[in-house]
Amino acid sequence: MIHRDYLLKMLQDLATAISALIVSKKPLTEKQRDVEALYSFFNRPADFFRSAESDELLPFLASFDDDLLLRAEMLAGIMYADARCYMGSHNQRIDIIRKALMLYQYVEQRSDQFSLDRLERIDFLQRQLQDSVTD
Repeated sequence: MIHRDYLLKMLQDLATAISALIVSKKPLTEKQRDVEALYSFFNRPADFFRSAESDELLPFLASFDDDLLLRAEMLAGIMYADARCYMGSHNQRIDIIRKALMLYQYVEQRSDQFSLDRLERIDFLQRQLQDSVTD
């Protein structure tokens, strides 16, 4: 129970950090550096998650032997922030968006907790994908 409380607190802190990062006036290079530091929570560099296939993410998260939904939502949040700040190739950014969306949808389908923030992020990511198709 204490470990789950710790993970919930981490999720709240992460959500706060992501929201602050997105609205901050920092240059994109600094935001990108901050996002890359957030990935370290999972003991892997950002490139590990950016290059991983979508179907590899959930087994990786399940290997932590605790709450998969909380971890999936944490990674989705980091990838959401990454997609908002990413300065690499357009195709890589779209791949990050797809992964974040997949993780958020996974959590949304299985969670017994309503989250307006999660629904707004899912909507944003879906619109980003739609816009990328029309570009």
